[in-house]
Amino acid sequence: MKKIISILLSLALLLSCTAVLAEAAEKTNLGTVDVNGEFALNAAIPEGYTMHTINSDHTAILVTFTHEDPTKPLLVLSIGLEDSWPAGTKLNTLTEEQLAEKEKTFQYDDEAYEISYTETEHGTKLLVAKYPETGIVVFYTLYEGYEIEFTLLTPNGTELTQEQIDACVKFLSDLDFVPVEHQTGDAASAASAALPAYTWNGDDPVWGAVVKYMQETDFGFEASEGGILVPTPIVLKTVLVMDKYGEPVEATVYGNFWIFTYTLEGKTLTTQSCGENPGVLKLEKKDGAWTVTGAEFAEDGEGFAESIKKLADGDEQLEKDYFESSDSMLGQYQRAVLVNYVAENMLDITAYQNYGLNPVDLTN
Repeated sequence: MKKIISILLSLALLLSCTAVLAEAAEKTNLGTVDVNGEFALNAAIPEGYTMHTINSDHTAILVTFTHEDPTKPLLVLSIGLEDSWPAGTKLNTLTEEQLAEKEKTFQYDDEAYEISYTETEHGTKLLVAKYPETGIVVFYTLYEGYEIEFTLLTPNGTELTQEQIDACVKFLSDLDFVPVEHQTGDAASAASAALPAYTWNGDDPVWGAVVKYMQETDFGFEASEGGILVPTPIVLKTVLVMDKYGEPVEATVYGNFWIFTYTLEGKTLTTQSCGENPGVLKLEKKDGAWTVTGAEFAEDGEGFAESIKKLADGDEQLEKDYFESSDSMLGQYQRAVLVNYVAENMLDITAYQNYGLNPVDLTN
Protein backbone atom coordinates (compact mmCIF):
# COMPACT_ATOMS: atom_id res chain seq x y z
CA MET A 1 0.00 0.00 0.00
CA LYS A 2 1.32 3.44 -0.91
CA LYS A 3 1.72 5.75 2.04
CA ILE A 4 1.47 9.54 2.16
CA ILE A 5 3.73 11.15 4.71
CA SER A 6 4.62 14.33 6.16
CA ILE A 7 6.47 14.91 9.33
CA LEU A 8 5.46 18.18 10.37
CA LEU A 9 7.28 18.36 13.75
CA SER A 10 4.44 20.17 14.39
CA LEU A 11 8.58 19.77 12.12
CA ALA A 12 5.40 20.86 11.67
CA LEU A 13 4.42 21.48 8.42
CA LEU A 14 2.52 24.76 8.60
CA LEU A 15 0.68 24.52 5.30
CA SER A 16 -0.23 27.46 3.17
CA CYS A 17 -3.88 26.46 2.69
CA THR A 18 -6.29 27.71 5.33
CA ALA A 19 -9.76 26.47 4.34
CA VAL A 20 -11.35 23.91 6.66
CA LEU A 21 -13.92 21.13 6.34
CA ALA A 22 -15.28 22.10 9.72
CA GLU A 23 -14.00 23.74 12.84
CA ALA A 24 -11.30 21.55 14.40
CA ALA A 25 -11.74 19.97 17.79
CA GLU A 26 -9.04 19.57 20.43
CA LYS A 27 -6.21 17.30 19.40
CA THR A 28 -6.69 13.56 19.81
CA ASN A 29 -4.04 10.89 20.16
CA LEU A 30 -4.06 8.57 17.13
CA GLY A 31 -1.46 6.13 18.43
CA THR A 32 2.34 5.86 18.57
CA VAL A 33 5.08 4.90 16.16
CA ASP A 34 8.53 3.60 17.09
CA VAL A 35 10.84 4.95 14.43
CA ASN A 36 14.03 6.71 15.55
CA GLY A 37 12.38 6.97 18.96
CA GLU A 38 8.78 6.57 20.04
CA PHE A 39 6.36 9.28 18.96
CA ALA A 40 2.74 9.87 19.85
CA LEU A 41 0.73 11.12 16.89
CA ASN A 42 -1.81 13.82 17.74
CA ALA A 43 -4.29 15.48 15.39
CA ALA A 44 -7.15 17.96 15.53
CA ILE A 45 -10.07 15.94 14.16
CA PRO A 46 -12.56 18.11 12.20
CA GLU A 47 -15.95 18.59 13.84
CA GLY A 48 -18.45 15.91 12.90
CA TYR A 49 -15.80 13.29 12.14
CA THR A 50 -15.13 10.14 14.15
CA MET A 51 -11.79 8.36 14.20
CA HIS A 52 -11.51 4.59 13.63
CA THR A 53 -8.13 2.96 14.30
CA ILE A 54 -7.49 0.15 11.82
CA ASN A 55 -3.89 -0.48 12.81
CA SER A 56 -1.54 1.01 15.40
CA ASP A 57 1.28 -1.38 16.17
CA HIS A 58 4.18 1.00 16.92
CA THR A 59 5.60 0.51 13.41
CA ALA A 60 2.77 2.08 11.42
CA ILE A 61 -0.57 3.78 11.90
CA LEU A 62 -3.66 3.41 9.75
CA VAL A 63 -6.79 5.31 10.74
CA THR A 64 -9.99 6.38 9.01
CA PHE A 65 -12.27 9.32 9.75
CA THR A 66 -15.98 9.12 8.96
CA HIS A 67 -18.49 11.95 9.10
CA GLU A 68 -21.94 11.85 10.66
CA ASP A 69 -23.19 13.14 7.29
CA PRO A 70 -22.77 10.19 4.86
CA THR A 71 -22.31 12.58 1.94
CA LYS A 72 -19.08 13.95 3.42
CA PRO A 73 -15.71 12.53 2.27
CA LEU A 74 -14.10 9.55 3.97
CA LEU A 75 -10.57 10.37 5.18
CA VAL A 76 -7.83 7.74 5.37
CA LEU A 77 -4.45 8.39 6.98
CA SER A 78 -1.50 6.00 6.69
CA ILE A 79 1.85 6.63 8.38
CA GLY A 80 4.94 4.45 8.49
CA LEU A 81 8.65 4.15 7.76
CA GLU A 82 9.91 3.22 4.31
CA ASP A 83 13.28 1.53 4.77
CA SER A 84 14.19 1.78 1.08
CA TRP A 85 14.86 5.51 1.44
CA PRO A 86 18.28 6.57 2.76
CA ALA A 87 18.29 8.37 6.09
CA GLY A 88 17.42 12.02 5.76
CA THR A 89 15.59 11.68 2.44
CA LYS A 90 12.88 14.27 1.76
CA LEU A 91 10.55 14.71 -1.19
CA ASN A 92 12.26 18.05 -1.80
CA THR A 93 15.61 16.32 -2.29
CA LEU A 94 14.53 13.72 -4.85
CA THR A 95 15.88 14.02 -8.37
CA GLU A 96 13.55 14.40 -11.35
CA GLU A 97 14.14 10.73 -12.16
CA GLN A 98 13.24 9.66 -8.62
CA LEU A 99 10.12 11.82 -8.65
CA ALA A 100 9.11 10.30 -11.98
CA GLU A 101 9.48 6.81 -10.52
CA LYS A 102 7.49 7.79 -7.44
CA GLU A 103 4.70 9.21 -9.62
CA LYS A 104 4.37 5.84 -11.34
CA THR A 105 3.47 4.20 -8.03
CA PHE A 106 0.20 6.12 -8.03
CA GLN A 107 -1.03 4.27 -11.11
CA TYR A 108 -3.93 1.91 -10.27
CA ASP A 109 -4.61 -0.53 -13.10
CA ASP A 110 -5.59 1.62 -16.11
CA GLU A 111 -7.33 4.38 -14.19
CA ALA A 112 -6.46 7.88 -15.38
CA TYR A 113 -4.75 10.10 -12.84
CA GLU A 114 -3.23 13.56 -12.60
CA ILE A 115 -0.11 14.48 -10.66
CA SER A 116 0.60 17.96 -9.37
CA TYR A 117 2.76 19.45 -6.63
CA THR A 118 2.24 22.03 -3.93
CA GLU A 119 4.34 23.23 -1.03
CA THR A 120 3.86 24.02 2.61
CA GLU A 121 4.52 27.45 4.02
CA HIS A 122 8.09 26.40 4.75
CA GLY A 123 8.81 24.80 1.41
CA THR A 124 8.06 21.13 2.12
CA LYS A 125 6.92 19.55 -1.13
CA LEU A 126 3.60 17.67 -1.38
CA LEU A 127 2.70 15.39 -4.28
CA VAL A 128 -1.03 15.47 -5.08
CA ALA A 129 -2.57 12.60 -7.08
CA LYS A 130 -6.12 13.09 -8.40
CA TYR A 131 -8.27 10.35 -9.94
CA PRO A 132 -11.03 12.05 -12.00
CA GLU A 133 -13.03 8.87 -12.57
CA THR A 134 -13.51 8.16 -8.88
CA GLY A 135 -12.98 11.61 -7.38
CA ILE A 136 -10.23 10.30 -5.09
CA VAL A 137 -7.44 12.68 -4.10
CA VAL A 138 -4.21 11.50 -2.45
CA PHE A 139 -1.62 13.70 -0.73
CA TYR A 140 1.91 12.36 -0.35
CA THR A 141 5.20 13.59 1.02
CA LEU A 142 8.43 12.09 2.29
CA TYR A 143 10.43 13.32 5.25
CA GLU A 144 13.37 11.65 6.99
CA GLY A 145 12.29 8.22 5.79
CA TYR A 146 8.68 8.53 6.92
CA GLU A 147 5.90 8.26 4.38
CA ILE A 148 2.37 9.56 4.96
CA GLU A 149 -0.50 9.08 2.60
CA PHE A 150 -3.68 11.04 3.25
CA THR A 151 -6.60 10.07 1.02
CA LEU A 152 -10.02 11.65 0.45
CA LEU A 153 -12.85 9.53 -0.92
CA THR A 154 -16.41 10.70 -1.61
CA PRO A 155 -19.20 8.11 -1.04
CA ASN A 156 -20.49 8.27 -4.61
CA GLY A 157 -17.27 9.11 -6.37
CA THR A 158 -18.32 12.73 -6.90
CA GLU A 159 -15.59 15.26 -7.50
CA LEU A 160 -14.18 16.84 -4.37
CA THR A 161 -14.45 20.58 -3.99
CA GLN A 162 -11.35 22.73 -3.66
CA GLU A 163 -12.49 23.64 -0.14
CA GLN A 164 -12.50 19.95 0.82
CA ILE A 165 -9.06 19.45 -0.68
CA ASP A 166 -7.69 22.51 1.13
CA ALA A 167 -9.21 21.20 4.34
CA CYS A 168 -7.14 18.05 4.11
CA VAL A 169 -4.00 20.09 3.68
CA LYS A 170 -5.01 21.99 6.81
CA PHE A 171 -5.56 18.69 8.64
CA LEU A 172 -2.02 17.62 7.75
CA SER A 173 -0.70 20.92 9.05
CA ASP A 174 -2.13 20.14 12.48
CA LEU A 175 -0.42 16.77 12.87
CA ASP A 176 2.07 16.63 15.74
CA PHE A 177 4.73 14.00 16.35
CA VAL A 178 5.37 14.20 20.11
CA PRO A 179 8.28 12.28 21.68
CA VAL A 180 7.12 9.81 24.34
CA GLU A 181 9.03 9.89 27.61
CA HIS A 182 10.17 6.59 29.17
CA GLN A 183 12.35 8.00 31.94
CA THR A 184 11.66 7.49 35.62
CA GLY A 185 12.81 8.98 38.91
CA ASP A 186 15.32 11.83 38.85
CA ALA A 187 15.87 11.55 35.11
CA ALA A 188 12.18 11.99 34.40
CA SER A 189 12.00 14.97 36.74
CA ALA A 190 14.97 16.61 35.04
CA ALA A 191 13.49 15.99 31.60
CA SER A 192 10.14 17.49 32.49
CA ALA A 193 11.51 20.51 34.37
CA ALA A 194 10.53 23.85 32.90
CA LEU A 195 13.27 25.54 30.90
CA PRO A 196 14.04 29.22 31.56
CA ALA A 197 12.60 31.53 28.90
CA TYR A 198 14.94 32.52 26.09
CA THR A 199 16.21 36.10 26.27
CA TRP A 200 18.58 37.99 23.99
CA ASN A 201 21.69 39.22 25.80
CA GLY A 202 23.88 40.26 22.89
CA ASP A 203 25.49 43.62 22.17
CA ASP A 204 23.88 44.39 18.79
CA PRO A 205 20.72 46.45 19.47
CA VAL A 206 19.35 45.92 15.96
CA TRP A 207 19.66 42.15 16.32
CA GLY A 208 18.04 42.41 19.73
CA ALA A 209 15.06 44.25 18.26
CA VAL A 210 14.73 41.58 15.57
CA VAL A 211 14.69 38.82 18.19
CA LYS A 212 12.11 40.69 20.28
CA TYR A 213 9.88 41.11 17.21
CA MET A 214 10.16 37.38 16.44
CA GLN A 215 9.23 36.45 20.01
CA GLU A 216 6.21 38.71 19.95
CA THR A 217 5.12 37.61 16.49
CA ASP A 218 6.02 33.89 17.02
CA PHE A 219 4.87 33.08 13.43
CA GLY A 220 2.24 30.68 14.76
CA PHE A 221 4.62 28.61 16.89
CA GLU A 222 4.09 27.91 20.57
CA ALA A 223 6.35 26.08 22.99
CA SER A 224 4.83 23.13 24.84
CA GLU A 225 4.56 23.18 28.62
CA GLY A 226 8.04 23.40 30.11
CA GLY A 227 9.58 24.08 26.70
CA ILE A 228 11.05 27.18 25.08
CA LEU A 229 10.62 29.17 21.88
CA VAL A 230 13.93 30.33 20.43
CA PRO A 231 14.18 32.83 17.55
CA THR A 232 17.12 31.91 15.34
CA PRO A 233 17.42 34.60 12.68
CA ILE A 234 19.92 34.13 9.87
CA VAL A 235 20.81 37.74 9.02
CA LEU A 236 21.99 37.91 5.42
CA LYS A 237 22.39 41.66 4.99
CA THR A 238 21.84 44.83 7.03
CA VAL A 239 21.59 48.32 5.53
CA LEU A 240 21.83 51.29 7.90
CA VAL A 241 20.67 54.87 7.33
CA MET A 242 22.64 57.52 9.24
CA ASP A 243 21.55 60.90 10.52
CA LYS A 244 23.62 64.05 9.96
CA TYR A 245 25.75 63.16 12.98
CA GLY A 246 26.68 59.77 11.59
CA GLU A 247 24.44 57.87 13.99
CA PRO A 248 22.25 55.02 12.65
CA VAL A 249 18.54 55.83 12.80
CA GLU A 250 17.03 53.33 10.36
CA ALA A 251 17.88 49.75 9.41
CA THR A 252 16.76 47.24 6.82
CA VAL A 253 17.49 43.64 7.78
CA TYR A 254 17.36 40.93 5.13
CA GLY A 255 17.26 37.40 6.52
CA ASN A 256 15.66 34.04 7.06
CA PHE A 257 13.88 34.35 10.38
CA TRP A 258 13.81 30.81 11.75
CA ILE A 259 11.79 29.87 14.83
CA PHE A 260 12.47 26.75 16.93
CA THR A 261 10.69 25.26 19.92
CA TYR A 262 12.46 22.81 22.22
CA THR A 263 11.83 20.57 25.19
CA LEU A 264 14.44 19.02 27.46
CA GLU A 265 15.03 15.26 27.38
CA GLY A 266 17.74 14.32 29.83
CA LYS A 267 20.55 16.72 28.93
CA THR A 268 19.47 17.26 25.34
CA LEU A 269 17.32 20.04 23.89
CA THR A 270 15.00 18.28 21.45
CA THR A 271 13.41 20.22 18.60
CA GLN A 272 9.62 19.99 18.72
CA SER A 273 8.77 22.32 15.86
CA CYS A 274 10.51 24.77 13.58
CA GLY A 275 9.95 26.92 10.55
CA GLU A 276 11.69 29.39 8.29
CA ASN A 277 10.41 32.85 7.36
CA PRO A 278 12.52 34.49 4.63
CA GLY A 279 11.85 38.20 4.64
CA VAL A 280 12.86 41.82 5.17
CA LEU A 281 12.39 43.82 8.38
CA LYS A 282 12.38 47.61 8.59
CA LEU A 283 13.53 49.16 11.86
CA GLU A 284 13.72 52.67 13.30
CA LYS A 285 15.58 54.04 16.29
CA LYS A 286 13.35 56.14 18.52
CA ASP A 287 14.24 57.48 21.95
CA GLY A 288 17.36 55.38 21.90
CA ALA A 289 15.59 52.07 21.22
CA TRP A 290 15.26 50.09 17.99
CA THR A 291 11.78 48.95 16.93
CA VAL A 292 10.54 46.93 13.95
CA THR A 293 8.18 49.17 11.98
CA GLY A 294 7.54 47.00 8.92
CA ALA A 295 7.93 43.45 7.67
CA GLU A 296 7.62 41.64 4.35
CA PHE A 297 7.95 37.88 3.93
CA ALA A 298 8.22 35.46 1.03
CA GLU A 299 5.04 34.08 -0.47
CA ASP A 300 4.04 30.42 -0.27
CA GLY A 301 3.85 27.83 -3.02
CA GLU A 302 4.34 28.79 -6.65
CA GLY A 303 5.02 32.42 -5.80
CA PHE A 304 7.91 31.61 -3.46
CA ALA A 305 10.81 31.96 -5.91
CA GLU A 306 9.49 35.16 -7.46
CA SER A 307 8.86 36.71 -4.03
CA ILE A 308 12.43 35.89 -2.96
CA LYS A 309 13.68 37.68 -6.07
CA LYS A 310 11.55 40.68 -5.11
CA LEU A 311 12.91 40.69 -1.56
CA ALA A 312 16.50 40.65 -2.88
CA ASP A 313 15.70 43.69 -5.04
CA GLY A 314 18.29 42.98 -7.72
CA ASP A 315 21.05 41.78 -5.38
CA GLU A 316 21.97 38.46 -7.00
CA GLN A 317 24.19 37.31 -4.13
CA LEU A 318 21.46 38.10 -1.61
CA GLU A 319 18.92 36.19 -3.71
CA LYS A 320 21.29 33.20 -3.78
CA ASP A 321 21.81 33.44 -0.01
CA TYR A 322 18.04 33.40 0.58
CA PHE A 323 17.75 30.09 -1.25
CA GLU A 324 20.86 28.49 0.26
CA SER A 325 20.92 29.86 3.82
CA SER A 326 18.91 27.05 5.42
CA ASP A 327 21.35 24.44 4.12
CA SER A 328 24.62 26.35 4.44
CA MET A 329 24.13 28.56 7.51
CA LEU A 330 21.33 27.29 9.74
CA GLY A 331 23.39 24.73 11.64
CA GLN A 332 26.00 27.21 12.82
CA TYR A 333 23.39 29.82 13.78
CA GLN A 334 21.27 27.29 15.66
CA ARG A 335 24.22 25.95 17.61
CA ALA A 336 25.58 29.43 18.45
CA VAL A 337 22.21 30.59 19.79
CA LEU A 338 21.85 27.49 21.98
CA VAL A 339 25.43 27.59 23.26
CA ASN A 340 24.77 31.13 24.47
CA TYR A 341 21.40 30.17 25.97
CA VAL A 342 22.93 27.28 27.95
CA ALA A 343 25.84 29.43 29.16
CA GLU A 344 23.70 32.43 30.14
CA ASN A 345 21.38 30.25 32.22
CA MET A 346 24.13 27.96 33.56
CA LEU A 347 22.22 24.86 32.48
CA ASP A 348 23.43 21.28 32.57
CA ILE A 349 22.61 20.73 28.89
CA THR A 350 25.14 19.05 26.63
CA ALA A 351 23.49 18.81 23.20
CA TYR A 352 20.56 19.64 20.96
CA GLN A 353 18.90 17.32 18.48
CA ASN A 354 16.75 18.00 15.44
CA TYR A 355 14.29 15.27 14.52
CA GLY A 356 15.85 12.32 12.69
CA LEU A 357 19.39 13.68 13.03
CA ASN A 358 22.26 12.98 15.42
CA PRO A 359 22.64 15.14 18.55
CA VAL A 360 24.90 18.20 18.20
CA ASP A 361 27.35 18.88 21.02
CA LEU A 362 26.97 22.15 22.92
CA THR A 363 29.90 21.78 25.31
CA ASN A 364 32.82 22.94 23.15
